[in-house]
Amino acid sequence: NDVNFDKIEADMTLQNRTLKITGLDVTGKQLSGSFTGNIFLDRNIMQSRLGIKGDLKIPALDRKVSTTLNGTVSKPIPGFM
Repeated sequence: NDVNFDKIEADMTLQNRTLKITGLDVTGKQLSGSFTGNIFLDRNIMQSRLGIKGDLKIPALDRKVSTTLNGTVSKPIPGFM
């Protein structure tokens, strides 16, 4: 299944091969959320490591969950708290 977003806004800075995400907001009918964290860039972008956390809102379930996204760009590992 696909998840479509109506709007994505991001505040990021690049420093020493690290993409620092100070704010990433996504809005859609199925999901919305806010995230922060880092992407540690590798020469092969698909091997870049993820360190992202945030909160997801799921309107259909009237629920908010805390989540993490680790692993790499090619093999992300979601986690829920």
